[in-house]
Amino acid sequence: MKAKNKCVAVILAGGKSARMGHPKGLLDFFGTYWLLEQLKRLKLAGIRTIYIGLGYDAEAYFNAIPILKEAQKVGAFWLGIKVNVSVNTTQN
Repeated sequence: MKAKNKCVAVILAGGKSARMGHPKGLLDFFGTYWLLEQLKRLKLAGIRTIYIGLGYDAEAYFNAIPILKEAQKVGAFWLGIKVNVSVNTTQN
């Protein structure tokens, strides 16, 4: 019997991206968002639970990738991955 991977991943995507002017996780990466590409690659590595931390421009992420809004409320499954989102509302 193959052992399940109990590792989880954390993606921190809450920065201002002040110099870039656009959330880095929403940059185009060969036709998809960079953040979604990271989720796919983590799945290939055997990770099945991912936590994403958002902050500045969280609404931009929610508008571009609607599953993230659902994941913030109750967690969501995307391509067989359990995705959980937390938003830091403290904006300094």
